[in-house]
Amino acid sequence: MRKFVLILLVSLTFPLTPPSVLAQSGSSGGAVAALMRLLESGRLPPSRQGPALRLLCQRGGPKELAYAFAVALDAKRPVELRAQVLEELATAARQRKLRPAGDLTRLSELLDQSPELRLQAVRLAGLWQVRPLASSLGRLAAAKGTPAPLRQAAIEALQNMKGPEAKAALEHLAREADDLTVRMRALGALVPLDTAQAARLAAELIPVLDDRTNPAPLLQPFLDRRGGSKLLAQALRGKKLPADAARLVLRYLYSVGRSDAELVQVLSEAAGIDLSKPPFTEKDLPALIAEVNAEGDPVRGEMIFRRKDLSCTKCHAINHVGGDIGPDLGAVGASSPVDYILRSILFPNQAIKEQYKTKVIITAQGQVITGIQVSRDDQKVVLKTAEGQLRTVPVADIEEEAEGRSLMPEGLTRFLTRRELVDLAAFLSRLGKPGPWAIPQVPVLRNWQVLVRPRPEVVQQVPDEFLLQKKVLATPPKRWQPVLGLVRGDVLLEEAAQVARSPVVYLRTRLNVLRGGPAVLEVQGGQLVSLWLDGKRLLSGTQVPVELARGRHELLLRADVRQLKRLRVRVLPRGSSGAVVQEVPGP
Repeated sequence: MRKFVLILLVSLTFPLTPPSVLAQSGSSGGAVAALMRLLESGRLPPSRQGPALRLLCQRGGPKELAYAFAVALDAKRPVELRAQVLEELATAARQRKLRPAGDLTRLSELLDQSPELRLQAVRLAGLWQVRPLASSLGRLAAAKGTPAPLRQAAIEALQNMKGPEAKAALEHLAREADDLTVRMRALGALVPLDTAQAARLAAELIPVLDDRTNPAPLLQPFLDRRGGSKLLAQALRGKKLPADAARLVLRYLYSVGRSDAELVQVLSEAAGIDLSKPPFTEKDLPALIAEVNAEGDPVRGEMIFRRKDLSCTKCHAINHVGGDIGPDLGAVGASSPVDYILRSILFPNQAIKEQYKTKVIITAQGQVITGIQVSRDDQKVVLKTAEGQLRTVPVADIEEEAEGRSLMPEGLTRFLTRRELVDLAAFLSRLGKPGPWAIPQVPVLRNWQVLVRPRPEVVQQVPDEFLLQKKVLATPPKRWQPVLGLVRGDVLLEEAAQVARSPVVYLRTRLNVLRGGPAVLEVQGGQLVSLWLDGKRLLSGTQVPVELARGRHELLLRADVRQLKRLRVRVLPRGSSGAVVQEVPGP
């Protein structure tokens, strides 16, 4: 026993010691018992209680987890410790499929406490499948004052609970919630529990969607479920579906590389699109090529390329800025003739390069996952979806597997007029050629993120460093959304303001300095812009001198869209020993 206690104390002193060390003593059960006695004795200093409870959750059984749960419920304990214990209990549920012995409905005691305790309690209610709490979670998700992360956690917990109580709560949310996003998310969570009923409810909800709505939370669960799109098509057939709503759903399908025949047919009929007549054929190519060369407007074409309903920037990068699902198009115009570019847009399945072929995997649980294979071994397959997400599928879970088509479906061009197609092809045909569409030799910053709904304090005035750190730099990553500059570097500030939902925008980007040294930030409209480098305020101006050390840096700027409509920032080396800089790609 003394050996167990010695190993235990070492583990508490060095919390990163792996649990397997305990097993080397010959009896992990004896070590857990020693740990329980130490915790129950009350002699453990407060600074050691967190590591001890973490170890207990990692190694203990239901009885030991019940002790940890009691600690989390104890209002006399520090909130930080209770939140940590709840997180460790969640890890035990996910990784070891264990939950505490005893009355788990006591989680309800945490639903009116501090935000971090509420969030952890809601997640545990789903992981532990505490079905008597289903109605409470439903009310929490429906309440107008519930923060978005907590609302989403409640909906996910109901999905994990399964059972009639959770199903009833999700159905009620899908029908009655005041918030459209809540209704869509609840309906999406219902799909794996009762796909047919979810499809019937979706057929009632889809007609009220408009172009301000992102339908992904509603539609993607059907696409991820075997037979889901077919059931949705059957539920929609015969319904009076507005043409705009049908087009919205159809565009989403195409944007994620799906063209499920029955669903596309129903939606196309409602949208007034005749699928029997392709918008363009091989016979149209000679005339289209001539129009691209003679009349195509690459400036308008770039704006079409950036349209959200086409999702071009989600899949394709231009000079390393944008999506990384399809090929980088930065030099496509210099390397490919116009007829190749037009064929790739109109007939994407004619010739798919090996690295961009998709796989369709159906799991034993009925999930359908489509994407480009990133890696594969004896244990797992990793696919990258059209949304840019990496999905890992255990090989043991794969029931069916097949080669798919291009993630860029042919039907996408049905949303383009002939003029728009010509301009889009003209833009792509210029990329990489000498002139305004050439690959830039000097870093032009294009890969920005904009802060969504900045706090009033930093909108009304330029913040000092303390306020900047607290209200801007410390903002959670989810509040920062991508905004891409044009190929020539211009950031359209009005576009950024729409994403930010604010007339004052905060934009940030990351720099990778390969060689340290002096540099100049060339800022279009610089007198109207506030700049910070790594949280330190810079002088305003069109030519801002900086000294850049080797490594990663973050550039932040503030601009008022009522004063400035466009912005472009370049990083120029200063002198022969000036800094060499790259913009960091990706989100």
